[in-house]
Order: sequence, then structure tokens, then C-alpha cells
Amino acid sequence: MALLIHELEGVIIQEVVPIGSGGDYVAILPGATSAMQIEASGIRHAPTEGPCRARLREKLDQVLKESDRGFASVTTFQLETVGTAHSYLHYTEVTRRLKRGRAKKGKRKKP
Repeated sequence: MALLIHELEGVIIQEVVPIGSGGDYVAILPGATSAMQIEASGIRHAPTEGPCRARLREKLDQVLKESDRGFASVTTFQLETVGTAHSYLHYTEVTRRLKRGRAKKGKRKKP
């Protein structure tokens, strides 16, 4: 996972994070001013991609508990539907949510 995100995105891993502190690694993108977290996980055997997707969602949420952005990777070492290993590598970030259908409006001057 570390080699893959370095090759694809230029991510540089800076340190290993203590257990229970969000992700597994603290890393930085070239030119970025703040670090992000990276989480890696694996599943030995799964009959379908369902458990893999569920674990990925869990790990993406875990990254965002301690950082405003980051990567999560989940590898299934034996996925029955394809007969081989399968990996997900996803980037996530906190997004600003607006109220339903309305953007924040400023004060209007009366004509």
C-alpha cells in the first residue's frame, strides 16, 4: 500500500501512528502544508466484494476521525468472485455540507 500510494500520488509516509490514534500512518502529499492519515487493512477470505466494501467504508471513516483527509486501503487476499486477491485504495476528505438546497447567503441591502 505504501509503495502504491507513493507511485500513484507521490505520498510520503512520515511516521507510524500509535494504535488507537486513527489511521496507521501519517503522510504528506508533495506541496501540501498539512499531514494526513493513511489506514491499511486486510481480509483473508471473502465470498463477495460486500465485506470488502464495508471494511473500506469503516476505514475511510476511521481516517476522518483524526484528519480532514487521507487514504484507506483494503486488500482481500482470497476473493471468491474473482479467484484471486483484490485491493481497494481510496482517498477521502471532509466536505462542507450546506443546508438543503440553499447556499449560505449574505446580508442584502434594501433598494
